[in-house]
Amino acid sequence: VKAAVTAEEFEMAEDILSMHTASFSVDTANGRHVNHPNIEAYTELVNGYAKAGHLDKGLGMMQLMRKRGVEPNEYTYTCIVGALARSNKVRQAKKMIEYALNLNLPRKKLTPIYNAFISGLLSDNWSDNVEGQASHAASVIDALSMLQEMQDLNIRPNVVTVSVVIDGLGRCNPPRCNDAKDLVQHLEFTLRPKSGTGYTRPDVNARGISLSNRKIATALIRAYGRGNDVESAMKAFRRISVPDVVALNTLIDACCRCDQLKIALEVFGKYVSF
Repeated sequence: VKAAVTAEEFEMAEDILSMHTASFSVDTANGRHVNHPNIEAYTELVNGYAKAGHLDKGLGMMQLMRKRGVEPNEYTYTCIVGALARSNKVRQAKKMIEYALNLNLPRKKLTPIYNAFISGLLSDNWSDNVEGQASHAASVIDALSMLQEMQDLNIRPNVVTVSVVIDGLGRCNPPRCNDAKDLVQHLEFTLRPKSGTGYTRPDVNARGISLSNRKIATALIRAYGRGNDVESAMKAFRRISVPDVVALNTLIDACCRCDQLKIALEVFGKYVSF
């Protein structure tokens, strides 16, 4: 199925799945293929349709799965929710999230579904004109609302969630850098594990959410670069204990955006050796 999807031979992939689903015995207790051995193959096809821009066929395949008694899992929902959000089909994406919530999955398995929605919502499908910025600002508000929904439902945001939201805030005009930093500090405090006495343990960050997290700091550096604030970008970079090439490139780019070519060359010379 994967080979057929890669070649965009979707009809062939459907034929293969049709044969194998028909040959798999149904659980007579409930008539459903729970944890069907080929659920990954179905998800591969749904994802292939979504990436190829055939959202209607992807949604149709999910309906067909149910008719065949095969339950979509969290990975299936992650694929389709992200694709719907990227296509600005926000209402349908939210409806899919509602379906996923009814699966009674462990809360940690729902985080990637929300991440896919937020990432798709804030994807680079907007222009830099007034209308495009207004659309992006509305998407940021929607993303922040979904982030709050996650916390209300006890679905813990992770580093990916926060980094994507920071990037969205950084692409506002003007960039909302202070809001991005405040968000990280708020989540770092509220999501931090508690000690046995009920007090917050200052030495532990929930799921790595902190200003010193490499992925989060890199997103902040990018936002500061867009905001022409090279000093704050440098501070964010210094919080990273072991910078990687992505963080370094992002800092150099921020310096260049701020017309600080001398600082960019100094950073390059300090961290890059031939």
